Amino acid sequence: MTNTNEISQAVTRTVERAGHSLSDAFDKASDAAAPALKSITGVARQAGDALSHTGEQLRDAQYNVTHACRGYVRDKPMTSLGIAVGVGFVLGCLLRRRQD
Repeated sequence: MTNTNEISQAVTRTVERAGHSLSDAFDKASDAAAPALKSITGVARQAGDALSHTGEQLRDAQYNVTHACRGYVRDKPMTSLGIAVGVGFVLGCLLRRRQD
């Protein structure tokens, strides 16, 4: 019985040492990864801010183009209609060729 008890205690000590070693390794890895994670978070935040700013610029550009087109159509309705018919004709020809 003593031999089994000694083996059990030896296994328990080995498991405890392995657990402590794994815990220490995890702590070291976590400490090493923290600066990289902070850096990645900062870069992601900057990218998000840049995308948000670009989205605002695109919305402003869309508004300006839409406003200018409405003004042009309001000032020159017949010319606008002619342009629309011409563009429609050209697109129709291009699409018809593509199907053939």
